[in-house]
Amino acid sequence: MNLLTPDQQMELLRKVLALTTSGKLEWGESDDPKIYAADVGEKYLYNVMSRDGDDVAPFAFHIYDKTKGEDASAVASVETVRYGSANELLEELYTAAKRDAINADALVEDIFSQLKTLEDT
Repeated sequence: MNLLTPDQQMELLRKVLALTTSGKLEWGESDDPKIYAADVGEKYLYNVMSRDGDDVAPFAFHIYDKTKGEDASAVASVETVRYGSANELLEELYTAAKRDAINADALVEDIFSQLKTLEDT
């Protein structure tokens, strides 16, 4: 059972995406390298993943209550469905979370820096 209505799911994804792209919500890799995780306060853990591990849809976003321990099930989730309105937001969130978790901006900067070094020699 999902506690969130479809409208609440969309609102949640928009807010999480906005906080992620603004840098206020930080993501990291979890124990499973295909799942990206963000701690939200003392109580919640957010996970976003490509369900089949290929970095494209289908995606899933889950919220866990950290106070329930290791075996806690998701208290809320949003998953891509055929022709679902959340699909685009989930894809954007997954991409933003992964870029943050792997520090993509620094990696890209380093790649271009190394090329510039070669050009300058």
